[in-house]
Amino acid sequence: MNSKKKKKQQQKQLLVFGGIGAVILVAVVVVVIFIVSSSGSGIQASADGTPTHTPIPMSLTTPEPNIDDDQAAVDAIIYRTTMLEGTTIEGINVSGMTKEEAKAALLSNESAILGNISILINVAETSHALGSQNVNFSVNYDSAVNEAFNLVRTDNGIDAVKSEVESIRVNGHAIGLDITFDEASVRAYVAGLATEVDTPAINATVTAGSGSSAIHYTDEQPGRGIDQEALVSAIMSADNLSTINANFVELQPSLTRTMLEEQYVLRATFTTSYKGSSSNRKFNVNKGAEMMNGTILKPNDVFSCNDKLGVRSIANGWKLAGAYVQGNVDEQAGGGVCQLSSTLYNAVVMADLEIVYRQNHSMPVSYVDKGRDATINSVGNIIDFKFKNNTDSDIIIISYTTDNNKVTFEIYGVPFANDEYDKIDIRTERISKTDIVEEITEDPKQPVGYEEITQEGTIGYVYKAYKQYYKGSKLVREELLNNSTYRMYPTKKIVGTMATPEPSLPPSTQPSTEPIVTPDPSSGTPEPTPYIPDL
Repeated sequence: MNSKKKKKQQQKQLLVFGGIGAVILVAVVVVVIFIVSSSGSGIQASADGTPTHTPIPMSLTTPEPNIDDDQAAVDAIIYRTTMLEGTTIEGINVSGMTKEEAKAALLSNESAILGNISILINVAETSHALGSQNVNFSVNYDSAVNEAFNLVRTDNGIDAVKSEVESIRVNGHAIGLDITFDEASVRAYVAGLATEVDTPAINATVTAGSGSSAIHYTDEQPGRGIDQEALVSAIMSADNLSTINANFVELQPSLTRTMLEEQYVLRATFTTSYKGSSSNRKFNVNKGAEMMNGTILKPNDVFSCNDKLGVRSIANGWKLAGAYVQGNVDEQAGGGVCQLSSTLYNAVVMADLEIVYRQNHSMPVSYVDKGRDATINSVGNIIDFKFKNNTDSDIIIISYTTDNNKVTFEIYGVPFANDEYDKIDIRTERISKTDIVEEITEDPKQPVGYEEITQEGTIGYVYKAYKQYYKGSKLVREELLNNSTYRMYPTKKIVGTMATPEPSLPPSTQPSTEPIVTPDPSSGTPEPTPYIPDL
């Protein structure tokens, strides 16, 4: 009994729990159906064109969806895998193509496409075509293909969708390529364009008048040119086949007269005289001074006297004048130009410019102190005087002659770039002296007593020159400038050594070998006087 009663109780509990579970299950199903039905129905396309399905609401009484023909037509358009009819990319018809097919079609026509890329640039009265022939650029084919593929991908209703598709089919839809220009090549192109059309600004200048120690200034002038930055920016953001109008701006000079007048000061000047020179030598000095006058050296430029004066020859307009050659004075074309290089050397030293190469004469010269000369070679241009502009601004060389036969060099530039000194001078010191010796050459063809001087001797010297730095009148410091050795050249003399022959008597004074005849006294002829020679 007890076991039967217990079994009946267990069966009742199972029926109760089962009923409760069934009720809960039905409730869950009803809630799910309600949520689904309240979330809407239809199908939407994602941003990249991939369809996203939203479940169509279902009722408990309708187990399968019922999609009408219009919705099916819309879905077919929105979720298609090809391009719409009437779609072109840069003139290439891609209708009915997949993405891959469209890109392949573009790449196969790349040469024609690149040839059609052009931007028209209007500059004043002229036009210039900018394309693959003068700038570098890259083309984003994927961007254009995606744009074409994503046409009409939104469900705006059957009428709107069909209207868009029909419009594209009838009227076409052209898509351009996304072009990215290489900025460096665009800048180079614009800079080249500017060189063709710009009117450059003119800087103020400084010049030297012929035969004058003054320097003269000219005013600056503004120019007119393309606004290059604006044009580069416009090209970088331009679409293919667009037109750009270049703008002009006023170009300002980089150097004004005010800047020049504040910049240039007389750093040094030096003068020598050539009053005692021959007319030909005076001509050469005047000619050379005119050639050097007004020379402007940029920072780090090296000045060469030989380069400036050129080859001295009769054909180049120089005249014959005396020049030192191995202890002698020879007539050479351009003789006298060493006075120019020596005068310039002194001015350059006192202007505190860098000496690159200097060589003293073989013999002392009369127009500068020993140790302060600088020779150049009139034949062959082998020996030169060179100096360097070691300042951070231009250096101007002024050279001129005067009616009283003096030549002057002036050096203009920025003031000395320090507070230690404001003036430079030169001091020379004799180290040694070698007296002239006489070299005699005997000539047996000339009689004893014959003498001929073939070379005048010169005394030999060794000199040191010192560069002196002054602040006002106070000597701040001194440093060795150069060592100059002037050779001793002997006096060369030719003397005759031929012996003097014994004097010979004339035939009329020779003693007679005839016998002396004593005349007959009766003949009446007087007796001749005997001949006695005068020895």
